[in-house]
Amino acid sequence: MASVLKNRALLKEAIKMVLLETAPDVLAGEALEAEELAAKAAFEKAKSDLDRWDAENARKTALINRANELNVKLGDNKATKELKKEPRFAYDPKVLQAKRETLVNKLEKTQNEYGAYDPSVVSFKRSAAPASQKSPAVNPPDPKAKVYLPISSIKPLRWYSWKDPRWSKAISGISLGSVDEKTGSEQSGVGPGEERLSKILGGKVQGGGVSFDVVTPDNQKWEVKALSSASSLIRPGTEGKGAFEKPRAQLERILKQIKNFTIIAKKLQVELADSNSDVAAIEYITSFIDQEFETIARGEISLDRFRALRAVLKTVSELKKKWERDASPNKTELTIGLADKDIPVDQPTFIDVAKRVQRSVPDIDVLSNFQEREIAVAALKDPAFSNTTSFFNEWFESIDVNKVFSQVDGLFVVNSTGFNMVPKSLFKKAFKFVLVSQLTPKFRFVYYTGPEAS
Repeated sequence: MASVLKNRALLKEAIKMVLLETAPDVLAGEALEAEELAAKAAFEKAKSDLDRWDAENARKTALINRANELNVKLGDNKATKELKKEPRFAYDPKVLQAKRETLVNKLEKTQNEYGAYDPSVVSFKRSAAPASQKSPAVNPPDPKAKVYLPISSIKPLRWYSWKDPRWSKAISGISLGSVDEKTGSEQSGVGPGEERLSKILGGKVQGGGVSFDVVTPDNQKWEVKALSSASSLIRPGTEGKGAFEKPRAQLERILKQIKNFTIIAKKLQVELADSNSDVAAIEYITSFIDQEFETIARGEISLDRFRALRAVLKTVSELKKKWERDASPNKTELTIGLADKDIPVDQPTFIDVAKRVQRSVPDIDVLSNFQEREIAVAALKDPAFSNTTSFFNEWFESIDVNKVFSQVDGLFVVNSTGFNMVPKSLFKKAFKFVLVSQLTPKFRFVYYTGPEAS
């Protein structure tokens, strides 16, 4: 019997070896493609699962809100069954048995795994951000929470009093908090008014670490800003600072070009002695750069500084046009030799390259055919020097309030007397840009009302 078993084991091992030896080789490329397909399928399923959860939760929330409006008690009764006949209320409770946070974590995990094969799905980031840097998942409201004021019934740009009898008792024990300091009774990381609003709206306070403050039952995200007076300014968070980074860099680049222009222009004082207007213009531009360059580069830009900058840009632009017009007649076509080819270039590009060559090979004077004025204006490359109006239009568009608060569906302004809701569609009407301070654009709420708000 033992020998039979031994022979069977040997036969089994022999068959296994034959199968392994005759099996086709799996090429590395094909294996990776198979792995990518599997990772993609897992990612798409996780995304589909989360989308379905959100859809079912929205139907459930709509059902609860409608039941509250009709004073219908939800449960296994005829009224509930009638409501669920409407598609917008007919949710699947089995789908909602899963926790949304679990689904979000699953989506992030599968997205990162798929991103190892297709980097476009993770915005071409080489690795996922550390857990401490990730934005926490949205914490949805409790669907059973009472809604004292449905978000859909709030009239925009209208003040609502904290003392309104519909909710005054419900929030009586909730501290408003202070714009300047906390009272100690708020949740950690929660700003003034957030807890009160959350209670009234049936929403959920998100706390610190996310780019919005309150989520309402319809899954909309809201920022809450407390203002103590009409002169108080609204400042965005991290996202707003991020939106300002590109226009800040552009402004700094323009200032550096003006500074380089003034350095060369100062050398022309003798040549310009017979042109008092040019001398005065250069002194005016130089004075602005000396006094304001560092302040603006630090991100401290008031409207007065913007006006002064506009005047300087126009002055520089006029000098540029004048000096280009007064320069010697157009020279022969300018070219730069690269890889045995002569590449046609414009004059500013040629002069820029010639300067670099001059520094590397000082014995060769490659700039002798150019006037100092031409060399000076070659530093002014930005389109802002050709069209000042377009520059300011585009610059202020880049710090548009909708871009600064792009991460939310709307904003609540609160003070000691009440609150005011501003949907995203009315941002431009309600908020006016005032200044940039500490690299952050700040806005005034033009519909502010003081203690008399009601």
